[in-house]
Amino acid sequence: MKKILFLAVCSILFATSCSETLEEKAQRDAKEYTEKFCPTPYQNDERTDSLSFDLATMTFTYYRMLRGKADNIQVINANKQKLINVIRESVTNDPSTKAYKQKGIKFRFEYRSASNPKIVLFDHTYTQKDYKAGL
Repeated sequence: MKKILFLAVCSILFATSCSETLEEKAQRDAKEYTEKFCPTPYQNDERTDSLSFDLATMTFTYYRMLRGKADNIQVINANKQKLINVIRESVTNDPSTKAYKQKGIKFRFEYRSASNPKIVLFDHTYTQKDYKAGL
């Protein structure tokens, strides 16, 4: 009897673990990435502080920090469209996000100043229309 009960419980646990929705996977992926890798080491004066997924808005948000020469609001503003295009291309060409993009999940990038973290240097959200060509 105990063996049958154990097998029944294992079957239920296995069945429920296979029924994870894409949204639940997104939340789990964001949490695991943040716990394992964040903050990332600076590379070219940029690092990722964390990644989150907001179920209400269906948005991944990459919280990033800029330091040194990159920590310059005037330069960011003068090159804003170039930055938007470079990040859009990166999101579009990332095969690991294909299922999320097909589902219409958005990708937001928020860059803050390392010298004054209260200052948001750049904040842009990419929607399906931004990366549709890459699907």
